[in-house]
Amino acid sequence: MVWSDKIQRPFEEILALVDGTIARIAATVSGRMEDAAMVAARRKPPENMTAFDCLLRGLDHHRLGGVTDDNARQAVGWLSKAIEADPHYAAAYAWRVCAASGLPGFDPEQGRRDICRALELDPCDAEANRIMGAFELMGGNFDEALAHSRRAMELNPTDAYIKARCAAIFIFVGEAERSLRLLDDAEMLDPFLPVYCVEERGVGLHSLGRYAEAIESLGRLTFQTNRSRLYRAAALVELNRVDEASRLVREAVGGKPDLTASALTSGEYYRS
Repeated sequence: MVWSDKIQRPFEEILALVDGTIARIAATVSGRMEDAAMVAARRKPPENMTAFDCLLRGLDHHRLGGVTDDNARQAVGWLSKAIEADPHYAAAYAWRVCAASGLPGFDPEQGRRDICRALELDPCDAEANRIMGAFELMGGNFDEALAHSRRAMELNPTDAYIKARCAAIFIFVGEAERSLRLLDDAEMLDPFLPVYCVEERGVGLHSLGRYAEAIESLGRLTFQTNRSRLYRAAALVELNRVDEASRLVREAVGGKPDLTASALTSGEYYRS
């Protein structure tokens, strides 16, 4: 507490407080700068756009990729334009993999070529390492996925998005408690993360068997994805609330009639 203009707390707590404050300031400033650059890029006509402008437009659509496939396709298109403008732009290759990976017909071989090219161009790019971690996870290479995720967080320790996306890796390899701590850090740095980041908390709670908490966490999302509905349904089944679970499954299938259990589980890359 503060007493006579002095802070009376253990020295270790003071250091942690200062570190947390600095991290929030860095994350806020970085986010504001990116937002300002995004606004400027939206105002430019396509013929006057640089590779960086195209990258920003791609990221703008990519952040909505969890809402519709059309956003993801537009993201891939803008990121491809960034690569055309600058074939040595590591970040554009990395983000194109990330945007394309959720689309039907994603080509894993092209994805691997892109992410390897990104790391060849810039092995210290935090996002490229983070995305390589996700790519290794998809291939069942769990140790490599963890190594790249840790590397990404080391390269950019105040990036809320990287922390939140790496949290998913830790869930899938069986370290859900670590995942929840990462999500705490990420949401402290940025309370407005996309839904597809925040929903990982509910997934982590489900994997820990904390079903009531998972239902509550997923129910608080600003909008429901098919994934969040079905994880809520799975948690409700565990609590013998089958009627509520059935309603959520019907909602999920109603929004995507071709949805199957195998299609859902094929994207959930659990080690066990």
